[in-house]
Amino acid sequence: MALGLIYPGCTGEAVIQLRETLGFPPGDSSQLPWKEISDQLSSADGSCQGEIYNGVCYHEAPTLKIANSVWFHNANALDPEYRETVGPDIVKEIDFAAAASPVLVNDWAKNKTNGLIDWIVSPDQPLYPSHELILVNTIYFKAAWAKPFFDHSTNEDAFYSSVSRNEGASQAHFMHTVSVFPYSHDIMPGYQVVRLPFVNSELSFVIVLPMNEDSSEKTVKSSSLLPLLSAMDSTRVALALPKFKFSSEYTDRLKDAVKQTGIAAPFSGGSLCNLLQDDEACQSLFIDEIIQKAVIDVNEKGVEAAAATAIMVGRTALPTYETEPVLMLCDHPFQFFIHHESEELVLFEGRVGMPESPDSVDQEPLLESKHNNKDFWERFGVKPTSPSFEAKDSSGSSPSLRRFLFCKKGMVPIAAAILAALILHIIL
Repeated sequence: MALGLIYPGCTGEAVIQLRETLGFPPGDSSQLPWKEISDQLSSADGSCQGEIYNGVCYHEAPTLKIANSVWFHNANALDPEYRETVGPDIVKEIDFAAAASPVLVNDWAKNKTNGLIDWIVSPDQPLYPSHELILVNTIYFKAAWAKPFFDHSTNEDAFYSSVSRNEGASQAHFMHTVSVFPYSHDIMPGYQVVRLPFVNSELSFVIVLPMNEDSSEKTVKSSSLLPLLSAMDSTRVALALPKFKFSSEYTDRLKDAVKQTGIAAPFSGGSLCNLLQDDEACQSLFIDEIIQKAVIDVNEKGVEAAAATAIMVGRTALPTYETEPVLMLCDHPFQFFIHHESEELVLFEGRVGMPESPDSVDQEPLLESKHNNKDFWERFGVKPTSPSFEAKDSSGSSPSLRRFLFCKKGMVPIAAAILAALILHIIL
């Protein structure tokens, strides 16, 4: 959404490139392309949907907050039409040369992400006077599982670096459950796909787990995945999912990756002339830097995630079942997607290459046995079976540079730098 925030300030070739690459709607560029969807998604306010006992709500709706801000140097004035388009309440005027200026931006981002993102611009030095504007987008998400995991079913087990499970083992804390979820190992041959719904929401957590070495070497594109989710069947699944908490930070590589998608004009002068009133001064404006930070925490209760992106503009800027559940051990690298069903929208996506070390968590797992032992799942009253598959490549995906994005069906996701453990947030 951060590039959507700069879209009304673009002119000429920059408008065309953003439309063609990101699928922004044709017509007048003087409007925020994601505003309607953002407003709708932000209606998820975390309100209590059930009883409150001892001050604790046990049926809380998801929280999804999307926020924007435009910070500009006090020596220049924004174009009135741009100010009106983005909303005058999000425009902040500060002196970029002042030592306290980063504090103002960072405090705003920290507040909007519930403290998960401490800073988005360097707190150690003033903002450069040569930067005329900073456009910041944040997203905060917190939701409980519709079918929660339980602490007494968490153990410490091996997480492998490859699908063969014969090398690179490390220890992780695994959550376990046996329940009915939308599931398939047919919609994308070579992968197990499961969707874990969040309580009182169309949002869900989609896991894509490679089943063979060929699949593990590829990256599944969300644009390829979304049309297939409706074909998943309700299936009883014995699921082992590692707890994980990751953070990521991108600077230089993100700008280069955006350029590689075909969005080049905003990074040179003369394409952002709807930002400032002074037509002559705007000729030298350009996107100088894109900074992105994100955090995600997946545990027994649910998921909490946040991300912030800053664009620096400078000058030249259980029922009875007849069949046993299918076994799905997420004990090697996998992808995940936080998906909104009716909007066919991906809010967060990432790749888990290595979960957090057990030494970094507060609570020791209560379950001591290992889930690859023959009798492990007997405590759940099941004998899960492993799915069969054919080693075909029909995903249409290939290794690519990717990051968390705001991707809707039919739109082209932005390419960006890939993190070995996790890729995070929105840059559209």
